[in-house]
Amino acid sequence: MQVLTEAFTQKIAKLNGVIRLLRQAGITVQAVDYDKGGRLQLASEPPVDVVPHLMFKKNGINLAQYDGVTLAWH
Repeated sequence: MQVLTEAFTQKIAKLNGVIRLLRQAGITVQAVDYDKGGRLQLASEPPVDVVPHLMFKKNGINLAQYDGVTLAWH
């Protein structure tokens, strides 16, 4: 069994905080990809007034960073 490191538990707490903020804004989080450092797959673009973000594209995927968490949507 793997022991959860402090860094991992802090990352989970950040993810949960961002997920909660997005859900309060009415944005559906479809999936969480822990293999990519905790990328959140969203149903739609996050609203800028709730999650201020710098958008960029990587391999044709819309991405943004918020509080150390990567957001992705189509």
